[in-house]
Amino acid sequence: MTPELVAEHVRARCPDTVVARGEVTTIVERDDLLATLEWLCEGDLSLRVCSSVTATDWPDADPRLWVVYELSSIEQHHRLRVKVGLADGDAHLPSVT
Repeated sequence: MTPELVAEHVRARCPDTVVARGEVTTIVERDDLLATLEWLCEGDLSLRVCSSVTATDWPDADPRLWVVYELSSIEQHHRLRVKVGLADGDAHLPSVT
């Protein structure tokens, strides 16, 4: 599946989805994170592997903190990046284990 097709599928649920340099990234709200990750894992995209979780700190930005989940599908050979922005002073996320 091409990055453009992956993005099109994800946009149906997560409108803030882009393709840049052949990579698909979507931004979700903290309250939607678990449901979105479950949908990506169990749905048609089969994004069952979380290869990394990283965070960045942008001191002058709002939101200041970003947590990034790198997902991939072994079966379908595609990838997706899921980003969640967090305000300084409220940097809590539910566990995705």
